[in-house]
Amino acid sequence: PDDRFNFRFTQKPAQINLSSPTAENIGGGVAMIVNRNQAVVENKLTKVDSDNTNVTPFVHEGRTVVPVRFLAESLGAKVSWNEEKQEVSIEKGSDTVNLAIGSKQIEVNGVVSELDVPAMTAYDRTFLPLRAIAEALGQKVSWDDRGIIVIGQQEAAQATMDELWLNV
Repeated sequence: PDDRFNFRFTQKPAQINLSSPTAENIGGGVAMIVNRNQAVVENKLTKVDSDNTNVTPFVHEGRTVVPVRFLAESLGAKVSWNEEKQEVSIEKGSDTVNLAIGSKQIEVNGVVSELDVPAMTAYDRTFLPLRAIAEALGQKVSWDDRGIIVIGQQEAAQATMDELWLNV
């Protein structure tokens, strides 16, 4: 048999070489770009959803929404799904977050508040407003008009945003 065109690919996260200030600025956080399926987690380029390339952060009714499992698990949280009730639960340390698909209510550590847009499903994944979920997990959100999003312990500098734009 002719094996000249029989290639084997292994999926391995690409290490990207962000400058020290950018890598430090992201820290243990996550960087994404609206409508792109790639993200940076722990200085590694990864897919937002390796099973479905349509799953990306996107803007809905003027709010950026993100796939909850990807973001929460990238930040070290545990995500569980109750199919019967259509509810998502997120736990990180002593923090708990609960919400239901289609609802504008989010419960963080027993305190209920209103979201700007409801939790929703798209491409068979659960999406939540970015700022609500990031802040519920104790993170800060930085973004710019190009759609660059950085979620981490501190706000990202403009130089960090520029470098991400060039590398992700």
